[in-house]
Amino acid sequence: MTTKKKGRCSLYSRQLQRFIDEWRHETGADDVDMRLVAAWAINKGLWQPPRKTAVELLARDLSRAAREDYIEDDEGNPVRKRHAYRVKQGDQQLTIWVDIDTAKPGQMRLSVLQRRLGIVGDCIQLQHDVNYYDSHNKHGAKLPQLSLDFGPDVTERNLPTEYPDAPPEDDELDDAG
Repeated sequence: MTTKKKGRCSLYSRQLQRFIDEWRHETGADDVDMRLVAAWAINKGLWQPPRKTAVELLARDLSRAAREDYIEDDEGNPVRKRHAYRVKQGDQQLTIWVDIDTAKPGQMRLSVLQRRLGIVGDCIQLQHDVNYYDSHNKHGAKLPQLSLDFGPDVTERNLPTEYPDAPPEDDELDDAG
């Protein structure tokens, strides 16, 4: 039996989750295209767009644009130009953005740490999801062992992607070994 933890998501998120469940029940579908659920909920009058201020809308778009802003390092690798970190100011949580070329070390450490913690949280959640699926899926299937050691993946992604068309000359092979 599936149990839902209370308090892990907002009331609004729980309302949206009900939309998904109701749509699945009404359509009998197991595979969910969220655009279909959204259209269904809007057509039934279950959802209205929130009234956000112009500042909130533009701040969201600015953050998205900042996340997509890349420069290249000396080897031509993409590097995110702008980095965010969260700080609490009174009872508000703020997201502060800094440019990688002018960020102070403490700001970059905080940004990197918070992004790393996000990755760790995603890995933990993924492990919980796989464990649950393996124990509860109606097909009796077991997913392949999930490796959270990303070292080999990072090494592979850092390998060159372009290679010469011709094999090395014999004298180049002699120099290599």
